[in-house]
Amino acid sequence: MTASSARTRDINIYGIRKRKGKTGTGHVVRWTTAGREHQKTFKTAKLADGYRSGLLTAAQGGELFHVASGSNDQNLWMALGG
Repeated sequence: MTASSARTRDINIYGIRKRKGKTGTGHVVRWTTAGREHQKTFKTAKLADGYRSGLLTAAQGGELFHVASGSNDQNLWMALGG
C-alpha cells in the first residue's frame, strides 16, 4: 500500500473555528488522520457543523479515512457527485 492510498481509523476531530478574512467570515473544520492535519472552510457555521457531524459519525462508525486527503470513502463519493 502506498502512502497516498494509506487508510486509518486514527482520527481526531476538533471544534469549529471562526476566521475573519478579506472576503468575510469563514468557519473552519479541523481534523487529523494519523497525525496529519486537514481543514475545510465553509461560509456558514451551519454548513461547517454539518460537515463536522459527518466526520464524527463516520469515525464513530469505524470507517477508514485516507491519511493523505483526510476523507473517508463516503466524503470522496459525495465530492465526485455520487
